[in-house]
Amino acid sequence: SLHLDYIQCPYCMRRFNETAANRHINFCKDQSSRRVFDPAQTAAKLASRAQARAQMSPKKEPTVTSAVGALLQNRALGAPNVAPTRPG
Repeated sequence: SLHLDYIQCPYCMRRFNETAANRHINFCKDQSSRRVFDPAQTAAKLASRAQARAQMSPKKEPTVTSAVGALLQNRALGAPNVAPTRPG
């Protein structure tokens, strides 16, 4: 619901009651002054990240433990899946 008696923040356009608006607007003003983005700087950061990723060594295949290897081998041979039963 839209509260027409609420005060709208000029920085983020959200609405607050008077007490909260006084606190929020100061905070939001501070935050908006910190968030000045330079498109050239952002592009440079993205380029350096892409270059760093290209220089990283390729990922290794996960190692297979002997237990998992035995299960995979049994499955490949067509052995039936027999689950151990619990006594009781």
